[in-house]
Formats: sequence, structure tokens, C-alpha cells
Amino acid sequence: MEFNKNDMSGNSRYFQWIVLFLAMIFPSLILIHSKVGNFVFYCLLLAGVLRWVVLRGQGRGNEVSNLMALLKNYWPLHLAMAGTVLAIFINQTAHGHWYAKTYDYPSRMFFFPLILWALLALPASWMKQMRWAFVVGAILATIKMYVTTKGGTDREYVYFMPIIEFAQMSLLLGFFSILSIALDASQKNGQ
Repeated sequence: MEFNKNDMSGNSRYFQWIVLFLAMIFPSLILIHSKVGNFVFYCLLLAGVLRWVVLRGQGRGNEVSNLMALLKNYWPLHLAMAGTVLAIFINQTAHGHWYAKTYDYPSRMFFFPLILWALLALPASWMKQMRWAFVVGAILATIKMYVTTKGGTDREYVYFMPIIEFAQMSLLLGFFSILSIALDASQKNGQ
């Protein structure tokens, strides 16, 4: 499993730019406003589906087989990620009650391989730019937390989660940004 090393042109290049844009705004928007983050997630999922459909239509089965190889090589991980969706499906089948909304959050883990495959279409050098999305996301989440808590005097919910969990997610995003910048710096220094 590796990132695309080819310098693609034409429609593939536009696809790459769209996927990169979506991947870069996702970390920032998911913590700032959950509905916008959900929209970006489903756009990334749509990008993966469109990539599969277009490659099949163009007869480029070798690139489509990369998705199958990804699923085959990491099947225990993907099975674990799909476990919640499978459990909900089995439960709803046994009880005869169907609720589509219960599939929303678990489906994100279920569809992760397809999104990962869409991201693997990007050149590796482009993915290095993701660190700036983490930096911006951490800064925006910190501002959001400060404004929502009125400078730390209120302990309210931030849209969809308690402030403590939101702070932990913000710190994690900040840690990812520091880690990615430090990793790149150590690689440049040959360490």
C-alpha cells in the first residue's frame, strides 16, 4: 500500500486536487461544525466511489485491483472496522426493526478503505501538506473553544460533545501537527 508516484495529468489531476482539498479541510471543519465535517466526509466517500466507477469504465482494472488488494491484505483490520455495521445489521435483522440513522456513525469506519484508496491516488509529496490542515484545525478548535466557553467561564457543550472531550480532540489535533512537522524536520536532517 503506497501513495501514487505517477505524475498524472488531465482528469486524474483534477480528481487529485479535489481529494487533497477535501482531505485538508476535513480536520479543520469536523471540530468546528459537525454538519460541515459530515458533508466533507461524504464528499470524500463519493470521491472514492467515483474513482472506482471511472477506473472501471476506462478499463483500468489494474488500479481497481489495488482496492481489492488493499482489502485482501488488511482484511482483519477492515473486518474490525466493519464490525459495528455488521452487528447493527444482524441485530436489526433479528428484531425486524430497521432504522437507517443507526448506520450513520458506524458507516464511517465501514467505508474507510474506500476513502483511504481515494487518498492513495494522491502523490506522497502532496500528503505532506496535510500537516498544515492539522495546524489550522488545532488553531480553529482552540478559538472555537475559547468563544464557546466565554473565555473559560462556562462549561457548555460545543455543538456535539462536552467541552472536556472537545479540548482533548483539539489537543490531539495539535499533537498531530507538531508530530508531523517534527517528523519532517528530522527527515530533512537525516535523523
